[in-house]
Amino acid sequence: MTLSLIIPEDTSNYILENYMDPSPIVSPFPDISSTFDQTLYNLITTRKKDNKNKNEHPPDLFLDVDECLGSFGAYSIICQIYLQFSKTYPSIHTGIEHLSKGAFRPHLKQFFEMISHLKEQKKIRHVNLFTSNKCYELISHLKDCIEIFTKVPKGTIDHIFNPGNIDNVAFRNGRLIKDLNCGLGINEKCDNCIMIDDTPENIIQKPNVIPIKPYKYYVYDKEIFQDASWWNEIEAIQFTIDPRKCSRTSKTFSTLQSLEYDKIVYGNTPCDFNDNQLQLMTDCLFLLFDF
Repeated sequence: MTLSLIIPEDTSNYILENYMDPSPIVSPFPDISSTFDQTLYNLITTRKKDNKNKNEHPPDLFLDVDECLGSFGAYSIICQIYLQFSKTYPSIHTGIEHLSKGAFRPHLKQFFEMISHLKEQKKIRHVNLFTSNKCYELISHLKDCIEIFTKVPKGTIDHIFNPGNIDNVAFRNGRLIKDLNCGLGINEKCDNCIMIDDTPENIIQKPNVIPIKPYKYYVYDKEIFQDASWWNEIEAIQFTIDPRKCSRTSKTFSTLQSLEYDKIVYGNTPCDFNDNQLQLMTDCLFLLFDF
């Protein structure tokens, strides 16, 4: 990928579009707000100044998970069902087969190929997942699925931050208030961090955030259970009205109903295979670090 980007010393009379290569190889950033343009422009100019400080460590990249890298709500419920009856998550192969039906956001491979390239070039120090999800084990499972699906080296994603392993946890409307300082060492400044998130209003360091539109798609895929030894029994319970077999207060019933509820809420949401947000984020990383 090649892109010619020139930022003059006096940028007061320029806008971001002046620096965009109009060739089809790199997106000209359609369907994004002026706030996005200004945020990216500010980050680029700040990076240009910071690069003069050769002693500063490469930046850390923080990534939100659900509705940013993919739509993982239904798969989270599936994992709960597996845990209840198998005491383990689905295999990585099974998980990827399910997630690749539309749960993974379009252009996820391209996005992580760029991240892997930047890490190899030592232009990014750490890649961190930062999520409101309280289940560390589930996010770790998703991390493995993402790395294998995108064919990047294992360990490309360095750390996971969630409410279970950070201090001073606070929520707003069910969303974690994220402080990028959590991933830094003593005397390190979060000015050198970048966060990609679909809820930028919940990040304390707002100048460090690149906003992304939320991605929602419900993959209703009961085939993922077909090879499980316990599925026939559970399926029979699901469709019975005999309260002796399945109480409406039982964990089995509530878990399966959660899956059905999500289907009702999100099941008619079409998968937008033309969603280009991660392609835009790939271009953003190139502009920020690789020019």
